[in-house]
Amino acid sequence: MTEHTTHTAKRKTLRVLVALFLGLTVLIVIAGIILILQPQAHSNPPVSNLTDAPIPNIPENPNPECYNEIELGSVNPFEIDVIGDSLIEGSQSEIGNHMGVRINGMTNRPFGEIFSIINEYGDSLRPYLVIGLANNALISQAEMDRFMQIIGSERKVLFILGYSISPTYTNITQNNEFLRETSARYSNVYLANWPYIAQSHPEYLATDGIHFGTQIARQAYADLIFGVNARMSSEKCSN
Repeated sequence: MTEHTTHTAKRKTLRVLVALFLGLTVLIVIAGIILILQPQAHSNPPVSNLTDAPIPNIPENPNPECYNEIELGSVNPFEIDVIGDSLIEGSQSEIGNHMGVRINGMTNRPFGEIFSIINEYGDSLRPYLVIGLANNALISQAEMDRFMQIIGSERKVLFILGYSISPTYTNITQNNEFLRETSARYSNVYLANWPYIAQSHPEYLATDGIHFGTQIARQAYADLIFGVNARMSSEKCSN
């Protein structure tokens, strides 16, 4: 009877040890995955001091007749910040499928409010920025100069062109043209051509003529950011 009890106790102890070993192994694997996905602290370029930093010497686009290209689908999502208005807010779930992307969207946000966000992020501002702020207030040259001064020459910026069929949003055309000029000026500024997608699929728009009408539209917007859909149509650089 005593020998049987001893064997039973040993088996129970062995099962406990095996369970503890398996649990520890799982924790180590999870920790390893997190370390692989999490960018190193030194990967983010510093944010410039607005009081004394000059506008950086960013190389000009060698071919200003076309737009720079970038494929964010191959970039570590933990290196991407997405900042925008209600369209970014509305497609947050779809953009967030790329786990690790930091998303900051708010209704009616003008471009000028981006500076408070950058100040909040500080040096944690990531190397790749996606900016969707072409739909509301006009973007001024002074704001863009200040923005380029802050981000410096090491970060890459993807501006999403705005689009609406509603007469309410009167600044979009001018903002889009300004962003095209900015992309031609700076080699680290890129454009995502949402108007090309929206014009090709009018069913994507809600009745207000600017916001998303379906989940498919929200997914198309997210896909545009990460390079799944055509970004520049015939306007993109061939080389």
